[in-house]
Order: sequence, then C-alpha cells, then structure tokens
Amino acid sequence: GRAHGIDLSSGVLHAKTHPRRFDVKFVSDKTKKRICELALLDYCCLNLPLPAECSGLFCKLTVTNATTPDGENQQSQSIQIEPLSHPQSSRK
Repeated sequence: GRAHGIDLSSGVLHAKTHPRRFDVKFVSDKTKKRICELALLDYCCLNLPLPAECSGLFCKLTVTNATTPDGENQQSQSIQIEPLSHPQSSRK
C-alpha cells in the first residue's frame, strides 16, 4: 500500500538523498537563550565552552569539606558543579 506518498509494497524504504537541516535564522534570541539555560548543566559538567548565545550564563563549582561520620576524623570532600546565571542577566 501507499502511506504518505511512499510505496511500501516492495518492503524496502529508501532514505532521502539530502540531509535535513534546521535553519537557525528562524530561532529567536529569546529561544536561543532558553536553550542555553536548559543545556547549561551539560556544558558545565562536560567542561564545554559556552556558545556566544549563552553570554551571561556561567558554571559554578562548589567544594564542601566534611568530617566522615565514622569517627576516624578523616576528611571527605564533595564537589558540585551547577549552572549559575550572572547576577546582571535578567530572565524575561
């Protein structure tokens, strides 16, 4: 039969000969900034450089020292990486 203009009777599907591309000129700056906010944790954890559209967003590294509860007086260290928005940037 035919579905969506494709003949499925041969049992073989053929891929398109050209790759699908997304035209970023149709994405607003506000949307690009939101995408940056959503992906910021990935950028931070993978230590990737932030794209220009992510200006005003930063990564924060917090190191916490604590004594282990087993009473052996050993120090443990907790490292946390998290997204941080610059105080001067404003979300609209």
